[in-house]
Amino acid sequence: MFVALGNEDRSTPKTVIATSVDGINWQEERTPSSTQLADVTFGREQFVAVGGRGLILISPDAAEWTARSSGTEEDLAAVAYGRETFVALGRSSKILTSPDGKVWTPRPSAFNRCQQFHGIAYGGNMFVAVGGPVPSFCRTGPNPLPIVSLMISQDGINWATQVTDLALFGVTYANHTFVAVGEGVILTSRDGVTWKEHSTNFGPPLLSAVVGGASSFVAVGETGLIVQSPFAAHLSHPVPRADGAIEVLLHGPVGGHWRLEATTDFLTWTSLSTNTSASGTITFSDNSSGNIRQRFYRAVAQ
Repeated sequence: MFVALGNEDRSTPKTVIATSVDGINWQEERTPSSTQLADVTFGREQFVAVGGRGLILISPDAAEWTARSSGTEEDLAAVAYGRETFVALGRSSKILTSPDGKVWTPRPSAFNRCQQFHGIAYGGNMFVAVGGPVPSFCRTGPNPLPIVSLMISQDGINWATQVTDLALFGVTYANHTFVAVGEGVILTSRDGVTWKEHSTNFGPPLLSAVVGGASSFVAVGETGLIVQSPFAAHLSHPVPRADGAIEVLLHGPVGGHWRLEATTDFLTWTSLSTNTSASGTITFSDNSSGNIRQRFYRAVAQ
């Protein structure tokens, strides 16, 4: 199911939640609040949405929503679920966690009160949050505070800064890869710790959100900008099996057709087998490695 959040710009504010099973036909659902919502996630068989003035709503079906106390009046901008924990982030470095989406606990933040969180994602046993910029008065004086752009955490409580001085607004995890987007910048990481900045061919417009689908990442931004990047394939480190074969895992887009090849000298490549990814992961077995001392592998799209 798809769940979309919004707010009608009328004299009387109205929060909008819409649902769809196919992304084409949408139905508006009832909400118990007119406060604007910012983000929604799914975990423990329920949807959890967060928004302005500390608003938190939960629903088992995205149709009937119940408000829950967050214990804060600060605007909440992002929410994610992982490691059996909901994590909500917002303005003024606000961090909340919950085991069930119903009872929320404020967590001490090591970041300055000026810190603004904009997005959060979970994957690979890691939470990744993005934020910035901060108000101008926080960046002046003899010891100006850096813009904390990207933070990581394994439990949603203790956070470490990984990237500073960028304005990032969206982050997602798919195909064993984190992607973060912001003001004229796209970052990627396989582990949440080491990040690579990518050049773009569409200029400096701000990208505000990114999501990973069945076979690609899609980011949206200012002036109606939509950019797309297909999933790349990644091979795991080869692992010897007890029967003497070598096992290699390929992580790539669902439906992709791949051929595994091997070489000992990077000049001559031998085709070993072909397969189609039904779930995003393919297990290849090299039964011909024999007594070869060293062998390298690559995946070739078909």
